[in-house]
Order: sequence, then C-alpha cells, then structure tokens
Amino acid sequence: RLGKMETPALFFYGERDGLITHHFARKIARTLPEAKVLVWEKCGHVPQIEFPDRTAREILRFFDRAAATKIA
Repeated sequence: RLGKMETPALFFYGERDGLITHHFARKIARTLPEAKVLVWEKCGHVPQIEFPDRTAREILRFFDRAAATKIA
C-alpha cells in the first residue's frame, strides 16, 4: 500500500527508537523516492518532544516546498 501513496511525504526516524527501527527508512526511500526521509542521531521514538524546534523547522520547510511546487 505504501507504494500507492501519491501525496508528498515526510518521515522522521530516531536512530535510538526502540519501537520503530530507523532501518525502515531505507524501505521508505526505495518505495517512495520523492519522500523526504530523516534519521536523527541521539533521537528516540518522539522527535517532536525530544527536538521540538528542529521538528517544527523541518515540517515548516516541507510545507513551504510543497506549497511552492503546488503539490497537494
């Protein structure tokens, strides 16, 4: 089902995530080559809590790029 996704996508993975391994990022990158995939060092399962400012910046950049290219 993942390969059928047509909307812009942004994925965050923490290198230290004990629930969802960051190695899944490779599958995402292969399946959705246009998606932005981030793996952060020293980050666990909740980047929005562990790195709130960095997370917010990345999300805003992602939305700005999507709006600039008029992808919805």
